[in-house]
Amino acid sequence: MALKGVDSVFYIAPAFIPDEVAIGKGMVEAAKQAGVRRFVFSSVINPILGALINHAAKGPVEEAILASDMEYTFLQPTLFFQNYAQGWPTVVKTGSYAEPWSAETRFSRVDYRDVAEVAAIALTEDRLNFGTFELCASGNLNRKDVAALMGEVLGRKIKAASLSREKLAEISKGRGSKKEASPMKAMFDWYDAHGMVGNPHQRQQHHRQFKSQPHVKPEFADEADVILCAPLEPPDAEPVGIHLRRRRRPRHQDEITEGHAEQKQPDPEKNP
Repeated sequence: MALKGVDSVFYIAPAFIPDEVAIGKGMVEAAKQAGVRRFVFSSVINPILGALINHAAKGPVEEAILASDMEYTFLQPTLFFQNYAQGWPTVVKTGSYAEPWSAETRFSRVDYRDVAEVAAIALTEDRLNFGTFELCASGNLNRKDVAALMGEVLGRKIKAASLSREKLAEISKGRGSKKEASPMKAMFDWYDAHGMVGNPHQRQQHHRQFKSQPHVKPEFADEADVILCAPLEPPDAEPVGIHLRRRRRPRHQDEITEGHAEQKQPDPEKNP
């Protein structure tokens, strides 16, 4: 049994995985049968949205966890800031940022490091037991806002453009439920009409409980490991940013840090 001897479980389902509800319920049952004490579930913002199967599939799994009598924490993050990284090379190359929905609808986002921080606390401490936490950063941005922020980082104007929802939805066929030929199209349609916003108050109100302030969008935009994961033009230019959290820092940064640390060490000959 894979979960034998496991005390706590953190479960996150792959996006649009077929039979997500059955798989999630099976995971909960397996954890219960193995004697798992605590189950931390990475759900999603607004899991009651029946129009979006990737949201609606989370509700039954939450219900199964509630019925399991295990300790639990539900995390309900919104879209990740890190999703911008996939399209960043195109932004640098073309000077435009495009998505397959309206440039006017607004979205809350969250840095995945904040989600990871909360998940770690939920797994290792008791303060978040039996709680449900919607995780959002402050600021509900539309694509024009995002393009302006990208332009500030790059030092040149970035255009907010659009992609064809139908064309991208065709690519997504075969993902998700067999009854839904293109689950991505339903998501694109919802985003086009309504966006996806949440309230950051809970994340900010509990920053002491979560140990740190949430990452904010200007800090995120300046971090080379996330939105600036591609080198700027010319090809040999240094990426903008000071924090390199996801990748190992370049050797010269390690040497700089070590140099500062060495300078702070007291000299025993001068300070007997």
